Amino acid sequence: MKRSNVICLFAGVGLLVGAAASFTTAQPDLKDVKKDVKKAVQPAKDAKPTAATPSQPAGDAKKMPSKEELDAAWMKAMELNEHHERFKVMEGNWDCAMKFWEPGSTEPQTGAGSMTNTLIHGGRYIQHEFKGEFMGMAFTGSGVFGYNNVTQKYEGTWCDNMSTAVMFSTGTYDEATKTYTINGEFEMTGMGKIKQRDVTTVTDNNKHTMVMYHQMGTEPEVKVMELTYTRAKATEKSATDATLDKARKEVDKLKDKIPTGK
Repeated sequence: MKRSNVICLFAGVGLLVGAAASFTTAQPDLKDVKKDVKKAVQPAKDAKPTAATPSQPAGDAKKMPSKEELDAAWMKAMELNEHHERFKVMEGNWDCAMKFWEPGSTEPQTGAGSMTNTLIHGGRYIQHEFKGEFMGMAFTGSGVFGYNNVTQKYEGTWCDNMSTAVMFSTGTYDEATKTYTINGEFEMTGMGKIKQRDVTTVTDNNKHTMVMYHQMGTEPEVKVMELTYTRAKATEKSATDATLDKARKEVDKLKDKIPTGK
């Protein structure tokens, strides 16, 4: 039943109540009362439904940027700057000395690994590939780290062979201390959500250190891992590789001497 009809029905009921209340005095004809009720309930034949008034948005509507403005914003968002330039110091191959603490332990366990960092997409991001040993098991992990010009935050992802989760994190950089502070959160079975804070300090072009902290619920934050990266020394090419390089150069010289027929 339409709302307007319901309202009219209540009005009709009101008429009946009013008629009943005055029945003892005026005693109108019952046929006339029924006609009045029927007339109140039924809509007029020529009545048209009232068109709904569209709701107006609160405040003034935002003006859509022009194509030129959108293009300019896009170009600004994709350009390289000093934040991306900083990634170059971490590019290359690194040896990693690992320390990690189990819950309740004061003495760390140790391990070793290696990291290869590669600049990708024109230097906008740095990609990590890690191999090592963790608690007696082989450990591999990979991630991507970058600076988002729009959010003005450093952003990263990480995944490894000891979980099925992809971790997302964001953070800042302090120029005075050459330190990145990156925050993330992950969920572990039986432990719920765990907040993670990574503090990476760049000593120089050949060394940087990352300290990882975890915090569960209302418990205090605890240090769980420390990774010290030192740049791996370049290895000399083997005699076989050197011979192959020399042979390739000789082949290239011969190609240059062959007539092309042009």
